Amino acid sequence: MRNETNVKRLIEFCHDEMETRDYSEDYKCRVSKAWGGLTDWMKHRQYSEFSPDIGHSFLDEKVGVHRPGKNLIKSQQVCVRAVRMLISLQTMGCIEDHPSDAGHRFTGPVGALIQQYLDHMANKLKRKESTVKNTEAYLFRFYSFLNAYGYGMDDINFEVMETFHSEQGYTPGSYHNCAGSIRRFLRFLHASGFCEQDRSVFVAPDNYRIKEGNLPSAYSEEEILAVLSSVDRASVIGKRDYLILILAAEYGWRNGDIRQFRLDQIDWEKNEIRFLQQKGGIRLSSHFLHPSATP
Repeated sequence: MRNETNVKRLIEFCHDEMETRDYSEDYKCRVSKAWGGLTDWMKHRQYSEFSPDIGHSFLDEKVGVHRPGKNLIKSQQVCVRAVRMLISLQTMGCIEDHPSDAGHRFTGPVGALIQQYLDHMANKLKRKESTVKNTEAYLFRFYSFLNAYGYGMDDINFEVMETFHSEQGYTPGSYHNCAGSIRRFLRFLHASGFCEQDRSVFVAPDNYRIKEGNLPSAYSEEEILAVLSSVDRASVIGKRDYLILILAAEYGWRNGDIRQFRLDQIDWEKNEIRFLQQKGGIRLSSHFLHPSATP
């Protein structure tokens, strides 16, 4: 398969190779989904043949790196792995086993400005390493987008920012974090004299915190009783739902402990439930009132 440029044939061969190597069905499905995203991306941009440069351009836009790293979420790691399978098959005739980690690499005028801002965050603002790494990941995707379209800092406007965000497919939370990172970066450029105009104004604000950030941390006793009384306990499903709510509201169980609850955890003679808490691995017990003891 060396030098093969037909992406469908490369994918078919990789499918066969994953079967030979006994990859799990779940992993094969996730890799196939990543390949589907690649082929859709190529079709949208009218790329008829696959090459390492095409694969890297896809990763630049969708992930921001060419190699897997600890700062990537699982879907991003799978995406990187899927593309690298095709590249290694095309260039070496086989699928690579374990690619090494690598950080983001910023080059050119825009990359130099981003790197200076990241240094400013770490050395001047004394931000935590995790904060700097998260900002770096978001800015690398923005940097890759600008490079892909040939944009410079002076080209940033509402339309450019809208195109960038629409291509990322972010959740509301990720959109909020990414927009904030870009906004602070652009403000830094203006305040430091690198940009005459403050282009952070082109990063549209969002209402993520207003919509999703004000969930109550606790409920009143009246609210809890209202929820419990709304359950129809005449049906089997209603009884199940009522038990779940009781375990959460009355005994303070976490959702993971409720999901793993089994009948053999109940000591009917002592009216006690014993279980291993999922978070922390602590053995706990809860006393309950046996139905026969209810007046």
